[in-house]
Amino acid sequence: MSKEAVRVSLNGHANIKNGTFHHDSTILWKELSNEALSLLKSGFYNTARTLAEKSVKEGTDLLGPEHPDLAFAYDVLSDCYESLEGFEESQRLYEQAGLTEGKLDFSLNRSLEIMEKAHGKHHPFLIRILSRLSFFHFRHGDFAKSFSLQERMLAIQEQHRGVEHEDVTATLGWMAFLCGLMQDYGVAESLLRRRLKILERRLGATHPEVADCLAELADLQNKKDQQDE
Repeated sequence: MSKEAVRVSLNGHANIKNGTFHHDSTILWKELSNEALSLLKSGFYNTARTLAEKSVKEGTDLLGPEHPDLAFAYDVLSDCYESLEGFEESQRLYEQAGLTEGKLDFSLNRSLEIMEKAHGKHHPFLIRILSRLSFFHFRHGDFAKSFSLQERMLAIQEQHRGVEHEDVTATLGWMAFLCGLMQDYGVAESLLRRRLKILERRLGATHPEVADCLAELADLQNKKDQQDE
């Protein structure tokens, strides 16, 4: 994306007419989020964040703070914050933009709240947001909070995708990993054994994933033994 295209986007849905830019108030606020995603993919992190924040503000002013369409705007805004956080010059960008980690947490939680009010607390739409929130708390060392979000996600996955779906086994493995970090080896073992049974039924006893799960159980048993000494 060219610098001129970035400037047009940042100036707010401008149309070119007679060599000048004119604001077009008829363009929907949702397009701000779509443009933010495009800019994000092109590496214009700060500009994308500015558009995403503007989309949330304009959408809120137009529709009210609880409208379900705002969940997408908050989701895009979360993408922008995550990209800034992961960018190699993130510290400089954070200082320049005045960002805090709390903004990412807030954006994800707002997206979750809006989706819950629109679709209920057990809709599969929530899975992606719960997963992102769980990883956010994991990265910041709150393993208990991360686990509770994974637990919610697991219940939705089992309800809508089936108890032996591959996503269920992945979530069980992640929950066991979190329990291991918290040294709750009993719960971790229980989760891994649930995962092992599903893998054996789905893939067969000689599958590499089954072997990996057995190795994780053996490693877990060693940690339990050391804890008991």
